[in-house]
Amino acid sequence: MKTAVFRIGISGASVLVCVPMPNLQSACALETRLNARAGKHAQVQFLGRFEDVCHVTTIKEVERLMSGGMGNHELSRFRKRRQSDRMQAE
Repeated sequence: MKTAVFRIGISGASVLVCVPMPNLQSACALETRLNARAGKHAQVQFLGRFEDVCHVTTIKEVERLMSGGMGNHELSRFRKRRQSDRMQAE
C-alpha cells in the first residue's frame, strides 16, 4: 500500500498529511470528500502516492538522502517505524 500525501491549507496555513491508501481512486475520492467538507477558507490538494515518505529535520539529512549517504539501512528503519505506527493505530 502506498502513502498518499495531501496538502491541507486553512486560512493561509498549510500542513502535509500522509495517509496509507490502497489505490489512486481512493486517494482522489478522499480529496473530493475532504474538499466538500472544507468550507470556503480551506483547501485540500492531493499531491500523489509514494512508496516512501521521509521526514528529515536538517538540510544535511536531505543532502545525505540525495547523495545516497543514508543508505538502505536508514530507509528500511524508517519503513519499519512507519509500519509499527500503523499497527498501533489499528
